[in-house]
Amino acid sequence: MKLNTIIKISIVLILFFINIVFSKTTVLAKLEGTKAYFTEKPYYVNFTYEGKVVSMPPVSVITNPDNTTWSAFEFKDYTKKWKESTLYFLVLVWYPEINMSVNITQRVGIETIAQITNYPLPKTTGQALKFNANFFYANKPVLNYIYINDVQYNGYNITANPNDYTDLTMIIPPGYGNISMLHSFFKWYNVTYAPPTVSQAVENNNLVTVTGDNFYIDPKVVVVTLDSTTTVQGDAIKSTDHQKLVFGNEFTYTDQNKLSISIGGVNSVKDFSFPTYPSLLNSTSSPNKGGLITITGKRLNAKRKNGDPSVIKVTIDGKPCTDVKNIIDGDFGSISCNAPFGIKDGLDVFVEIDSLKSAVPIKFSFSPPVITSVSQSDDVFTIFGESLGVVGQSKVIVNGQEYTNVDKISDQLDSLTIKLPKSVQSGVMQVTWNAKQSPVFEFNVKPMITSITNSTSLGSKITISGFYLFQHKFNSTEPLNITMSSPAISGFQCGQQDAVDAQVDNGTTLVCTAGPGVGLNNKVTLTIDSLSNTGLLSYQAPTLDNAHQDVTDGVISGTNFGFNKDLIQILFAGKVYPATAVQNHTIVRFDIPKSSVPGPISIKVAGQPSGQVFFSLSPVLSGYSNITTEGGLFIIQGLFFNKSSVFNVTVGGKECTNAKVHNDNNSLLECILKSGTGANHTIHVTMDGKEISNSNITFAYDRPTVLAVSKVNETGGIITITGTSFGTPISVTVGDRPCHDATLINSNTTTCILDPYPSVEATPREDLTVLVTVDNLVSSGSFNNFKYDLPPPIITKPSEPESNSETSSEAYNRKLKWLIPAIIIPIAAFIVATALITILFVLKRQKRLRQENSKDFKN
Repeated sequence: MKLNTIIKISIVLILFFINIVFSKTTVLAKLEGTKAYFTEKPYYVNFTYEGKVVSMPPVSVITNPDNTTWSAFEFKDYTKKWKESTLYFLVLVWYPEINMSVNITQRVGIETIAQITNYPLPKTTGQALKFNANFFYANKPVLNYIYINDVQYNGYNITANPNDYTDLTMIIPPGYGNISMLHSFFKWYNVTYAPPTVSQAVENNNLVTVTGDNFYIDPKVVVVTLDSTTTVQGDAIKSTDHQKLVFGNEFTYTDQNKLSISIGGVNSVKDFSFPTYPSLLNSTSSPNKGGLITITGKRLNAKRKNGDPSVIKVTIDGKPCTDVKNIIDGDFGSISCNAPFGIKDGLDVFVEIDSLKSAVPIKFSFSPPVITSVSQSDDVFTIFGESLGVVGQSKVIVNGQEYTNVDKISDQLDSLTIKLPKSVQSGVMQVTWNAKQSPVFEFNVKPMITSITNSTSLGSKITISGFYLFQHKFNSTEPLNITMSSPAISGFQCGQQDAVDAQVDNGTTLVCTAGPGVGLNNKVTLTIDSLSNTGLLSYQAPTLDNAHQDVTDGVISGTNFGFNKDLIQILFAGKVYPATAVQNHTIVRFDIPKSSVPGPISIKVAGQPSGQVFFSLSPVLSGYSNITTEGGLFIIQGLFFNKSSVFNVTVGGKECTNAKVHNDNNSLLECILKSGTGANHTIHVTMDGKEISNSNITFAYDRPTVLAVSKVNETGGIITITGTSFGTPISVTVGDRPCHDATLINSNTTTCILDPYPSVEATPREDLTVLVTVDNLVSSGSFNNFKYDLPPPIITKPSEPESNSETSSEAYNRKLKWLIPAIIIPIAAFIVATALITILFVLKRQKRLRQENSKDFKN
């Protein structure tokens, strides 16, 4: 053999050995069911199946993008009876050194293509689990370990179907959570117990009972999630077994709740939705006419979890309760709504929120009758309140006595009308209806007045007739507070009610003493306890006894005149005259009209007329006109002078002639009065021989008045005074000096003599008052500007500077010594001569006047 050949053979053997030891191993690249992809492109796989050697080529060879090549072998026809543990792959290896290929056999363990094809998750109850696997059974199942929640389990005992080794059975104990299986110390299979499934969830009073499967039996491994946000676990898991789970949670909303469950970390596959419904506890009542009620319970949410408003409905006996809302925003424990009208009680109440309706209704009943007030018209009473029932069923109880004659009840059941006996007294009242009774209502019966007897104007006993005029409390001798008043009669009262025995107090009459008053149909108010009613009280009409004259006053006597003169009218001579005074309800005075003549007279008191009496009249004197001492036309004032009568008048004993009526209303009498003086003269008048007198009237002539006074100088002398109403005796004063020998010239002129003053300096220069007194009547409107006629006063010159020999004052005095006599002596001589001549003339004239006037002023 050639050397080269030997060398090549040696190299090949070396390469073959190296390839066996160091060449790449065929491995499983991918498994698709029973189709397996192997690397290194083996072109045959050899194995023994049911005692026969099988040599199987690949069904395909694929080249990957990275230029690697895989061979695919299909084992589907060799799974049912597979017992072998090794596959033998033939790989053709090319050696370029020797330019030849070499077949190499590579062994691959069957565990590389073993796989579980169907493994149902075991229930938490445990079971003989049937599952499917390929190439699992090589003489016996080759599972090395099983761990349940990391705890090794040895009792799995896998068995195979003798006719189909892919059909296997494994014993799985009760449990939960993860299951890990190691096959041929090569591959782990990780599965879990079956996830929990929910078939039903029912909430009741915040406890949810869940039925389903795979809940296990340990509450500690249970975690419930609600709406993906709320976790319920621990003590909130009340109980669990494999098919039933009970947990608690505070559900505040009526809603569809999403439920998911985890058992030992194994989660339910999908959420389960279950509802929470409104839960009702109770309801308040409303009147039968309807009204606001409150329903309490749970999950009465007027808004959803997201804040949107819920569609919430409340029905009472199928009728809507409107305006539903939470009383406090966010407080879902109560809602309010307006209940509908109804009659019956025990009605079903349902609440529906977003189409979820409360399962169990609560019962609703209307509130019992309530009386809020009572009004009265005669003997018909109207009761106001709530839930007063229906006619024919409702009853009224007054002071324990039941009355069924209800006449009318309003549509809203809030007013009831009934006629009660006139013997009913104030007390207590109730309404009963439908086995319900109102609370006791205290009420007072209003007194009813049918008539009142008349009273005298002084006040007298009157009898009030009617009904409900009780004087005592019901079933008691305790008297009621009874008063009567009248806004039409000032200060009116009717007191001193006559005592009536409580045993015979039948409420039909009252007797009392009316206060003073007058008139017809005076509105009076009778109050018994706290309720009042009105009636009409008339006083007796006035009656006249007589009418007479008191000078210028008319005086009417009678009865029932009252006490207010403003309410009295005098009807006389076809005219109406006011009263000037009223006394003791029996005497009325009035001013007799000046033009009145005798005739019938009557009165009205507050519109009530009296009968007539005849009123006789006599003339009266009331005054006179002023007249001076000169005399003349004299007017006598009075009343009721008759023009056709003959009058004789004397004044102070002097006849006043030609007396006659002066005016048309017969109130003035005229005559011609002679001159005279003085005061306190009596006036006597006769008419047709009948004397008319008035002792309160005396006559006085007018007082004298001074109009002008002549002047004199400091030497005095005669002054002449002119004025009015001069007469005798007469006296004159000027200042504080009398003027002597006052001589009356006539009724308008007099003279007197003023005494001289010792000097001009002693004579007053100021205004002096002149007073004339005639027959004790002093002049009125005093004349107070009389002045003596004096030369101007001497004005003293201012002092001059002193000379050498004498002062200026001494020189001035020396000159006066000769200057004053030189002036005064001639003037004085002239005045004296003139005065002597005047005095002689005046004395001679006064003597003559005294002789003429002495005849006219004698009394």
